[in-house]
Amino acid sequence: MRLAGAPLSGAYGRGLGARREHLDSARDAHRAREAARDVLVAALYDAMPTLPPLERRVALRVKRSAFNGRAVRDTDGLPAALADLASAYEQARRDADRAADQADVATRRDERQALDALLHDDRFMAAVDYAGLDLARAVRQYGRVPVADRTETRYAKVETSLYEVATRFSSKANPFFLYGQVSMPPGSPYALAEAARLALSLPHAHVLERHLLATANGEAVDPFVMASPYSVEDGATLRVSVMSGGGLMEVRSVPVSEGLLRMLECLSGPPLRESAAKEALVDAGMAPEAVRSALDTLVRARILTRFLIRDPSRLVDDLEAGGLSAERAACLRAVHGRTGALGDLSLRFDGDRLFGSAVMERASASPQPPAYVTRYASPWIGAGHDEVHARIAADLGTLASVLGALPSVPRTRAALRERLLSDLHGKGRVRYLDVITELRTQPLPALSGSVPPPASAARYREAAGEISPATLAAWTQTLPPPSPLSVTGAVDYASGTFYLTNLWAGGGRFLRRFLPGGWVLEDATCREPGGALTVSIYDPLQSNLNDAARSSRVGFAVTQRHRSLFEDWILPTDIEMSEQDGEVCLWRASTGQRLRFVHDGLVLSRELALEYRVLLTDYADAFVNPFERPVPLSDAVTYEPGARFGSVCVRRERWAVPRGALPPRLADDSRSATTLAGWLHETIGPDPTAYYYTTTGPRARTAKPRYLDLGSALSAASFLRRVRKLRPTDLVLLSPARPDIEGLLRVDGHPTTSELMVDLTPPAR
Repeated sequence: MRLAGAPLSGAYGRGLGARREHLDSARDAHRAREAARDVLVAALYDAMPTLPPLERRVALRVKRSAFNGRAVRDTDGLPAALADLASAYEQARRDADRAADQADVATRRDERQALDALLHDDRFMAAVDYAGLDLARAVRQYGRVPVADRTETRYAKVETSLYEVATRFSSKANPFFLYGQVSMPPGSPYALAEAARLALSLPHAHVLERHLLATANGEAVDPFVMASPYSVEDGATLRVSVMSGGGLMEVRSVPVSEGLLRMLECLSGPPLRESAAKEALVDAGMAPEAVRSALDTLVRARILTRFLIRDPSRLVDDLEAGGLSAERAACLRAVHGRTGALGDLSLRFDGDRLFGSAVMERASASPQPPAYVTRYASPWIGAGHDEVHARIAADLGTLASVLGALPSVPRTRAALRERLLSDLHGKGRVRYLDVITELRTQPLPALSGSVPPPASAARYREAAGEISPATLAAWTQTLPPPSPLSVTGAVDYASGTFYLTNLWAGGGRFLRRFLPGGWVLEDATCREPGGALTVSIYDPLQSNLNDAARSSRVGFAVTQRHRSLFEDWILPTDIEMSEQDGEVCLWRASTGQRLRFVHDGLVLSRELALEYRVLLTDYADAFVNPFERPVPLSDAVTYEPGARFGSVCVRRERWAVPRGALPPRLADDSRSATTLAGWLHETIGPDPTAYYYTTTGPRARTAKPRYLDLGSALSAASFLRRVRKLRPTDLVLLSPARPDIEGLLRVDGHPTTSELMVDLTPPAR
């Protein structure tokens, strides 16, 4: 386990070697026991037909015990040769149990020390609070128990849950993204003004600043200030979009005053240094003695945000320019530079969920393909690897035509689209409200799952190993026109390999999640040749999940509660629908203009209410990876090879393990880690020692891949806790953890992996 690139504790790192020795010894003893068992069972099977009835009964009992891994205690009546084999098996079993106990003690001791270090980290405790109230209470009670006394069985569940939170917290699934570094190419429709390089969506960035400045003895710097989005209604009320105490967006109504409007007019443009903001307010007519008090009041009311540049590569330079001494600047560079560890600081984020963004240099020097790269979680990860980024961007640009050709369409959306086309056919333009009323009175049938990809996609699923450019070019010729898409995945800088994970909608759709909700990044690629007007849907039921930069200055909702957030507003009574050439067309009745609706919130459009899904029948949030294979239907362990193109791994290799194929001895919690590791090494092989895994079953659609470390008792306990809940016919899907454990969960404070987001515009064909 690692926390944001920093070692959890020295004890965990120092004990790693000894713990591995215990685990290796336990695995060797486990293999010796399995070999002795196989020899004994085979000998009993061969001798059974020739034995007298009494000896046959004893042999059958011994065989049953050995086959299930239990102790063999009564061998009276067996022939001497079989009794010797039974004694050899019993001795091997005892040796294996002893080695497993020693490995378990060593593993749990080191992991308890690591968990104790986590319990003293304020950021991790905030993540525990985020995970659930019951767990937070149990963890705080657990933390009051001395490490030496945490051996009771009742703490096992808490420790396993802590490990699961720690794995998510310290890996690419970290819900507390400290930084989101965005790189965009020049000329991109999403390229921001220079002033936007300083902007952040952190509601309480000054909390982080205080800790950074504390390491420099509190020497003063000149922060930036930026006004929240606002509008004036009826000349008497000011509507302001501000961050609430929980980090969510809300709209406040503030009485209008001449002084307040004058301040917001001065500060609503590009972010200003606070000293420059004071000068601007004085020039606007405010008294100098009142400026400081007014600024502090607006910051406390969250109408203004006060922050520093969050780009770590320029942070120390900014502090030094603000008056920080050269000696202190050198100290900060050594501790918090690109190779440093932010985890060395004891940070308190006031329980808020934080998001950050800083526009940086483009990742690729090549003008094609257009791409930006978002580096999650740790700002120094991936620094200095521009050549790797350029190669990955180039290979993804070549793959874009294939990856963006198969939208992920839920069955409910497909049924809704067919229903609309049937109802609208031959009727001309129909009022949107009439369509909604009809759908409410005659609801669609309940459907689940997604529309399967066409049969022609089978060629991609059959690909294995290295895919040549010629093969890819031949496939591309038969595909429909691709869409802009955004891909995410882990990158291993040691090998320069990008492991493709998700395919989302492009065109800046997911970039906007990392930018302030008041911003508008108009999406030029969303405008059709006919001049369709792009409209952003703002679902009031998901108001706390709409805090993302919008792709249009025109908004729509069935109510006008959030009308003030947009320059223009589409009313439900002003929308008409029609069918043309097999497509659902949307129109603005008052102007006759074609409309195109998009959704910029933090949830997928399938989660929206029916009133909004009707307007998004041709809108794709995500795409199907054409290289992924369906889950096999087999009672035996099935292996599926991986596939890659250049520096991009488009499909990881995978083993499908039926629940019924797992050894029954996994019910023994005290030695489950060793038993699981031994079985996987025999079934799959000694390499790898860490996996990502998912399961099939009722909750498979909502389950995210989890991490299995065969060297961790807590990881094995977390794995088995989920496996035991599966049905015998369900599958466990195991893929090697690439980048491997030494890259993802290092204990030396120098991680070599990260997760990237790359936005692509496929080339025209």
